[in-house]
Amino acid sequence: VDSRYGTGKRQGDPSRAARVVLDSYRGPLIESAVQLARRIEDIRHKEFLGYLAAEEKRAEVAFKSVLYRFAAYLGWRELLSRELTYLEFEDSEQTKEVLRLLNDVRAKLSRSHFDVVNARPRLMLWTEEQTAIVGLILREDGTSGVIGLAKFLTGTHRTFPSRRSR
Repeated sequence: VDSRYGTGKRQGDPSRAARVVLDSYRGPLIESAVQLARRIEDIRHKEFLGYLAAEEKRAEVAFKSVLYRFAAYLGWRELLSRELTYLEFEDSEQTKEVLRLLNDVRAKLSRSHFDVVNARPRLMLWTEEQTAIVGLILREDGTSGVIGLAKFLTGTHRTFPSRRSR
């Protein structure tokens, strides 16, 4: 049991522990969700896709920045979900609701009917793909968080396809 949260059957208040976890992940999760929403808005209603036609380096950074925003959101969502799952929160309705919402997002991303053009789904991330992406974005130094964009950009050439291969 993690002593940071004062959890455990014999010690601490489980709902307090859940609040501590929620408070520590709320900011990064909200920030990553806002950044992802902005990029989706740029793609859908602005001219972001024009960057994909720019010179090769700019196009590659634009493409990978979209991947990064998805990955960062998925990473923070997963970290919060893991922390809450391991807490004893049976009495905390707020924590159960947060977990339900996090799982709803995971499920919605894995369905194909949200982005269909000409009867073909364009965006769908199965839960296994989401899990794999999370594995690539989480820090490897034992601290809780996601890697930064610079490390993501330098490491993705081995993992994610380039824009040209799409």
